[in-house]
Amino acid sequence: MVEFKVRLADINDVDRVALLFDLYRQFYGQTANFRAVRHFLYERINANQSTVLLAETLKKDTIGFAQLFSGFSSIQMAPVCMLNDLYVLEAFRKSGVASLLIKAAHKHAAAAGAVSMTIQTRIGNKPAQWGGPRELDRNWANLRESPAG
Repeated sequence: MVEFKVRLADINDVDRVALLFDLYRQFYGQTANFRAVRHFLYERINANQSTVLLAETLKKDTIGFAQLFSGFSSIQMAPVCMLNDLYVLEAFRKSGVASLLIKAAHKHAAAAGAVSMTIQTRIGNKPAQWGGPRELDRNWANLRESPAG
């Protein structure tokens, strides 16, 4: 079993993330376009418009990533977080990498003051529709109780 860890990506990781992000987009039927993907990621990270978490082996091989975007809840008048992109190399699927990325995303969202975190995936992507850690139910993404609740 390969050991791995998750860390926050920075601008120096754009090329590493872009390789996986291009594969992720191809998984969803998009044409490979490393140059455009790299530019998109560079712009998001450089402008602090997204947060990217990297899953790496202890040898520093990148095996997965998650990308989060921040927004706001108008009802709760508070920040929210959306886990929009999650990808793990096929050889490392079902090894806990996705769950670790989701847990790290949850921790990041809570630390950023978000009141909730949503996970977005395509309707046909059944394996990802509840890929959350088993000890958490579908309501786990609510980080604190709603002021109205």
